[in-house]
Amino acid sequence: MTRLLISIGYVEELSLVYRYRQYIDILDLKNVKSRESLGCPNYSLVKRALENKFTEISIPIGDLYSFSTNVITLAEILNDMKIDYIKVGICMRNIEEIMRLACSLRDVLTNSRLVIVGFGDYYKIGSIDPLELFNICRKFDIDVMMIDTKIKDGLSIIEKYSIDNIIKLKEECEKHDVLFAIAGGLKVRDVIKIIREVSPSIIGVRSALCTERSSKIVEDKLREIINIVKVSPFELPY
Repeated sequence: MTRLLISIGYVEELSLVYRYRQYIDILDLKNVKSRESLGCPNYSLVKRALENKFTEISIPIGDLYSFSTNVITLAEILNDMKIDYIKVGICMRNIEEIMRLACSLRDVLTNSRLVIVGFGDYYKIGSIDPLELFNICRKFDIDVMMIDTKIKDGLSIIEKYSIDNIIKLKEECEKHDVLFAIAGGLKVRDVIKIIREVSPSIIGVRSALCTERSSKIVEDKLREIINIVKVSPFELPY
């Protein structure tokens, strides 16, 4: 069954998601007010989530346009905190820099799993096609390949990358024993389509839970997504 990743951006959301803890496989902490797709969360959110940990935790380091030793140091700190998943968004085009980053992260992450994130709207930001990115990074024994959207303009990953490309990337991940994760402006209808047609290892949701990215999670929307992902999307009347 597909694992459910719920992204939160506020300490106040912790009490809500805790009530549904048995359905949430991964809790993703991020800065939803930043202009980054993978904005690194503030420390207060990380601290509170770790104090009341009920499931695996994922933390994004940021949207990376170049290699930086600061990124490696931050990854090392999160690894020492035993964060389960550490995500890096690749906005680069330079293959040597991508390889250097993946290799350096692989060296320091001994407790945490490495998630490489490619963007379905890569052509708009001048970065690399997620399929090409995967073929580069799989050589460094990454744990998870994730696809997301960089530009938050109301269009979902399906609209930006196509269901055919998504399925192709998922199949490549399966061939190489890498978990495939997907997120990116997903609405309810997108979640249903992905669960039915793609069946990813992990599906990440934020947009479908809120009225807008920076607003807080609505409980009824959270319950709806849980029902779709964790019950049976084939029985839903959509």
